[in-house]
Amino acid sequence: MMDLLSSLTLAVAMITLAAIPGPGIFVVLSQTTKYGLARGSCCIAGIFFGDYIYIALALAGLTALSSTMGQLFVVIQYAGAAYLIFLGLSLLRHSKEPETNKKQGKSVLNGPLQAFAAGLLTTLSNPKAILFYASLFPSLVQLDRLNTIDIAIIYAITTLCVGGVMLSYASASLYLNSRSLARSSNWQAYLASALMVGAGIYLLVRS
Repeated sequence: MMDLLSSLTLAVAMITLAAIPGPGIFVVLSQTTKYGLARGSCCIAGIFFGDYIYIALALAGLTALSSTMGQLFVVIQYAGAAYLIFLGLSLLRHSKEPETNKKQGKSVLNGPLQAFAAGLLTTLSNPKAILFYASLFPSLVQLDRLNTIDIAIIYAITTLCVGGVMLSYASASLYLNSRSLARSSNWQAYLASALMVGAGIYLLVRS
């Protein structure tokens, strides 16, 4: 059973992992900058849902799984990176369309589902997340001694810590946008596209 010290240690590790600048933050900032906090929140939900998947795999033995499915993890990494770059370029192309076309919702990023998928694939393809859950996570949590309550606590810690950090970044982005003199939608689209493509390139390089 997890004690208070183990829970706090895991929480600190989760906060640190989420706060380190990386593709997850870039994608959240991209969605929030262009579409607002609601869309950014959908992306954040996708990010910690990806964490949920890795926690489940870790509980099932991610270290052994990664050794037997190493090529699959590589495919996931490259697919996620390519998807983010595709979304970023699509957003850039959409920003150059006439306003009448934009209102018809032709953008690839025209709904919460795309934002959720972007967040999910970012986590699943992030080498930092794979390394954390395959090596560091088992050392922080005694996986063979967990019960149902412990597992629920782990998921709650993940939701609060990862979600809290990402929401802080998203809120800060909104505040900076509101204070900026460059308020045009094109400027926001260029920034959002650059962040999205940058996240994809980061994942490609790290992969």
